[in-house]
Order: sequence, then structure tokens, then C-alpha cells
Amino acid sequence: MSAFLLLLICSQLFLFSFFQGLSSAAVPAYLDGLLANGNFEQSPKPSNLKKTVILGRYSLPKWEIRGLVEYVSGGPQPGGFYFAIPRGAHAARLGNEASISQVVTVKPGQLYSLTFAATRTCAQDEVLRVSIPGQSSDLPIQTLYSTNGGDTYAWAFKAPSNRVKVTFHNPGIQEDPTCGPLLDAIAIKEMLPLKYTRGNLVKNGEFDVGPHIFKNFSTGVLLLPKQQDLYSPLPGWIVESIKPVKYIDSKHFLVPSGLAAIELVGGRECAIAQIIRTVLNKMYKLSFMVGDAKNGCHGTMVVQAFAARGTLKVNFTSQGKGGFINANMKFKAISARTRITFYSPYYHTKLHDYGHICGPVVDNVRVVSLSFIFQFLHFTNMALLISLLCCFIILLSGDYSSAALSPYLEGYLANGNFELGPRPSNMKKTVIKGRLSLPKWDINGLVEYVSGGPQPGGLYLAIPRGIHAVRLGNEASISQVVTRLKPGSTYILTFAATRTCAQDEVLRVSVPGQTDDLPIQTLFSSDGADTYAWAFKATSTSMRITFHNIGTEEDPTCGPLLDAIAIKEMLPIRYTRGNLVKNGGFEIGPHVYKNFSTGVLLLPQQEDQISPIPGWIIESLKPVKYIDSRHFYVPSGRTAIELVSGRESAIAQIIRTVPNKFYYLNFTIGDAKNGCNGSMMVEAFAGKATIKVRYTSQGKGGFKTASLKFQAVSARTRITFYSAFYHTRIDDWGHICGPVLDNVHVCTARK
Repeated sequence: MSAFLLLLICSQLFLFSFFQGLSSAAVPAYLDGLLANGNFEQSPKPSNLKKTVILGRYSLPKWEIRGLVEYVSGGPQPGGFYFAIPRGAHAARLGNEASISQVVTVKPGQLYSLTFAATRTCAQDEVLRVSIPGQSSDLPIQTLYSTNGGDTYAWAFKAPSNRVKVTFHNPGIQEDPTCGPLLDAIAIKEMLPLKYTRGNLVKNGEFDVGPHIFKNFSTGVLLLPKQQDLYSPLPGWIVESIKPVKYIDSKHFLVPSGLAAIELVGGRECAIAQIIRTVLNKMYKLSFMVGDAKNGCHGTMVVQAFAARGTLKVNFTSQGKGGFINANMKFKAISARTRITFYSPYYHTKLHDYGHICGPVVDNVRVVSLSFIFQFLHFTNMALLISLLCCFIILLSGDYSSAALSPYLEGYLANGNFELGPRPSNMKKTVIKGRLSLPKWDINGLVEYVSGGPQPGGLYLAIPRGIHAVRLGNEASISQVVTRLKPGSTYILTFAATRTCAQDEVLRVSVPGQTDDLPIQTLFSSDGADTYAWAFKATSTSMRITFHNIGTEEDPTCGPLLDAIAIKEMLPIRYTRGNLVKNGGFEIGPHVYKNFSTGVLLLPQQEDQISPIPGWIIESLKPVKYIDSRHFYVPSGRTAIELVSGRESAIAQIIRTVPNKFYYLNFTIGDAKNGCNGSMMVEAFAGKATIKVRYTSQGKGGFKTASLKFQAVSARTRITFYSAFYHTRIDDWGHICGPVLDNVHVCTARK
């Protein structure tokens, strides 16, 4: 009997354990590590490979593939490329329209973060589309922040079910089907819910909760801005603007405390923010730490912090060997929610590697409330300061003739410099009242008429081309009808635009039938007055040109500042005798201001459908700068191109060639005598040939010529130029610059 009871008990225990095991298996364990074969070290069978191309949909273990997917090893490759795969020996390269995917078991409704290494393999623009069912993002793969070919990214998603298919897809925007991003080391991490730390209103203020970090090798993890990643891989925080920040860990970098910190690697192009709960009119103290990550990032660093209407600039001189300082600021809450924001106004590179962009580190962010006594004193001082800053004089000048009345257009639009202001009766402080109150312009929404100089809230508005400008609030716009256009002709607008807050600002420029959204980041000059060019094709004799703030920022009083709007008609270009390149000297381009110029930024083709420099295509993500001989040093003629965006932009032209015939590509590189110094390098590509041209600049002007012999492989050949390094002016690290390109010439090579 006792034996029977013992057998019965054992059977019950077995059944309980069995079903308990089934139950626990239904709920996946906490995820933090590589996906199955996420490092691609399990290779396809040799019979499933044709050289490097994988044959068969399921031939790559644990993955499903579609299209041309290559299984590659690190090291030298055909065509002169070198694939760096620092986290292992193998990786996957996705050709045009190719993808790899894997089904992962997850918890519905839970947030997950993917960490993966991705590198572009060609000189052209490459984009990686990461998706799960119901969520997709296109990530530009630029290898901006390290030169070993191994940038690491994080991308977050919310699980819609207990099984999701994670897909990495090359949408195929480049022309060469064998180009495409290189993928390696794909990991996943479950993001657990955050809790407040006692005595701190900031969630995850030490950044210890974040994406997976690779143990064997790490250059940090790039956290993408919110427009490219719907969910933040850094819980509690928002990555703003257009460029990522870097998540660094204590194993591979120096952080002040805890496990991780944030490196602000994007200069003015990125900001990190959090919205915290506050009590209206109550005083608070924001404290944080600033330093360097002991990674060779050197120079005078600055971090700007914003909270409500308060702002603070923190200076830190880095030797690249580690070190931190404490900073704090007091602010008064103006609503039940307060945004705290951090960004770096300067750009930096590593001391020994100008191709590796870096920046200051932020950590230990805390917000605590202050006493009522300090609150009263602070309010009194701020009221006095605001009363002093609110006084300014509105100067009126004579009307300027409209450029739209000229048969050949080149010059300001009517009142394009805004020196003809509204009547005092049509103003409420700085806000313009009435749709037609700004002479020659039609306005909608909150539009301010501002003067240069200090502003309430600690801001300083620089208007170097005149005295006045307009600021567009959320969803506000200004427009003007330009007449006597020539249908079918191309016209270029040149205008100065500056963001006025620390948040992301976008300017929508449009004519009927064409609209483009331009990020206004003030990247390439530190005086607050970057100049842009935007091209359009006229469809009728009169068209309405509109500048619109689409309202991406939360503060309705923020918005881009507009000044000095000019127009120029682009006449047809012709070939120069003996040169297969059109406009090789860049003599035909946008309007350049006579009285003041920091150069004109020419936007990439995804932000401007028609090139403002005829014959040429601005590729990739960032602009190049159009410079003139009045304000810069150019090798010959009136104008040239400055490659100010490093690896993030390229300028290209497609020329006519004869297959298998040999040609010479000749060009000149140098510096613009604008204080841009250091070891510069321009890479040129033509057919399957490439050349790297080095030039050491003292920032005082000078040029050298270069030549590349190539063989045409088709009836059309793309020639491409880009700068391998990032540079800033020797006297101003907030002013990004680069090498100058001019005199591009292609001719037939004699046998």
C-alpha cells in the first residue's frame, strides 16, 4: 500500500512538473543577448554558396533570406575595399532589395531593443530598413562615428504578439546591385519598465537602463532620433533632431558612475531630452555631469542644458584622457510638464583619427525642487532681466524692388530681407497682427518680426545680413506670389534659416506641385545664420512660394528664423569643349549674397528633388557647401564646392562614356582659406576605380591637383567625390568645414 501511495505521489509530481514546464515555456525568458546565429558564425554549407552569394532561402542557419545576400569574411575585398568585422569573422551583405529575417518569441506589449552592427560598403548612399509587423524604419548607414567599419545601432519596437518576424532589408536606393549594408552581431534586449529614483524627478537619469552592449568589442551604440525610431531604446529619454547620440558603457569607456552614460556625438544636430512632471511656478534645480570618455576626444567642449526658460552652457577642456565636472542650474516650471534638453554646440574628432567623430559625455542627470525663499528671489531677478531685454527699436527702410519683375531673375524677393516692417499698430510686442501686415508677404499663424541681439529667455538671435528677420511659430507660414516666371525653367531660392530653440525644427518650402521638408540645424556656422538653396521647376508664369513651420517642436513659440530670401533663374548648361563633365568648375549655381556669406548649403536629393547646382547630384544625407571667390579662396573662377559633411555627403555626376574605353578624371582639392585645418582626404570614384587624395591644410588657402585613370563599364559612368574626414575651424569648433573641390574634368585617355 505504501509503495502504491509513493508511486501515486511521484506520478502527480511528474505531471505537475511537466505542465509547469509547458507553462513556463509559453512565456519566453528575459531576453538579453544575440539572436540565434546573430553573429553569423554558423555558415551556409559550401554547396549553398556560389563564391560569396548564398543560394537558397533557408541556407543561412537560423535565418530566412530573400534576394542577393552575400556571406563575407573580414579583410581585403575585390575592388579595393576592406571589410572590418571586429566582432567576429563573418557577416552578411544585403544587395539591392535583399533581406534577412528571423522569427523571435517575445512578450506581447513589451518593449524590446535590437542592437546590431551595420556598415556601408560602397561610396554611395545606403539605407537599412528594419521592421517588424506594423512598424518599420529606414536607417541611414553612414559609418560616421568610427573608422574601423563597425558602427553599432539600436532600434526599439513594441511586440504586437508573442512571435514577431524581425527583418533587415536593403530598399535598394543605390545603383550598384552588389553594394549594400554589411550586417553583423544582431542582439536583442527586453526593456523592463522604469521606476523613479527616490529624490530625483528624472527617470533613468544615470542611463543605466539601455540597449544591449557587446562584450568583446564596442565603439558604443548609436541611438537614433525619434523620427527614425518610434520607440526610444533608452527608456525615459527622447533622442531629438536628426542625428543619433551614442550610448557608452563602463567596460569600454570612462563614465563617471554606474554602468553607462551618453556621448553627444552629433554636435548641434542632435539633442537628448526628457519631459518631467513639475508644479507650475515652483523652482527646481537641474544637476548633471559633463566630461570625456577617455577615448581620445579632445578640445574645448561645451554642453548646453535647457529647462523651461532656463539655459546653461557648461565648458569642459578635454585632453581625451577622461575626467568630469559637475554642473547645475535653477529653473522655474512654467507648466505641469517641463522639458529638459542637452546638446553639444561643437563638433569634435578623436586626436589621432579625424574620421572618428565624437563629443562630450553627459551623466547623472537629476532634478529636485527648491525652497520657497529661493523661488521668490529668483523670480525677482528674472523679472528685472526680462524687463531690460524687452526694449528694442524697429527701424524702417525703403521698399526694395521685386526680383520677380526682372526678365532674368537674380536678387531678393520683394522685401526679401524683411527690412520693410509692419506698422506699429499691426504689432503686439513681436507678433505680427493681420494677414497682410508684413509688406509684400502673406502670413498665416503666429509670425514674429524680430531684431538681432539678446532675446528673453537667454537666447541670442544673429542676423548678420540685416537688422530684422521673421520667426515662424508652430504651423505658421509666410508666402509670396512671384510673377513673370518662365514655365519649364528651373529657379533657385537662397535663404538664411536658423533654429531658435534646442529642439528639432523643420522648414517646409513649397511651390504648387513640389514640397520639401528641410531640417534647420545651424550645423555649418556658429553665428546662427546658415544659408540654404532650394530649387524648383516653374509650371506657370506666376507661382506662390511658401515657407512653413510644420510644428514638430512642442513649444509653440519656437520655430525657424528666416532672413534674406533671394531667387535666381538657372540658365541651361552646355558641355565645355574637351570635358565630358557638365559645370565642372561649379560656375553655375545659386545666388550668393554680396555683403555677407558663409557659403550656401546645397541639400541632398532626398530633401531637394531638383539640384540647385546644375549637372550635379548631392547624394547621401547631408549637404555640401557652395562657396564663392568674394568670401573664400577658390582655385579658379568664381565658385567651388566645400565638402563639409565628411562621409555623410557626396557629390556626383553621371557622364556619357563608351564601354571598355579608358578615361582620365582630373580635379583640384584644397582649402578655402577659412581656418579649416588638418589632414584632409578626398576620395574619388569612377567606374570601378578609386583614388584617395590627401592634403594637409593650415587653413590659409592652397590647392593640389589629382588624376585618376578609369575604364568605363557602361554607356553611363558615375563620378563621385566625398571627404573621408570631419573638420572644424581652428578658431571655432562649432563651425564644421572641409576640403574644397574644383575643376572637375574628364577626357578620353590616349592609348
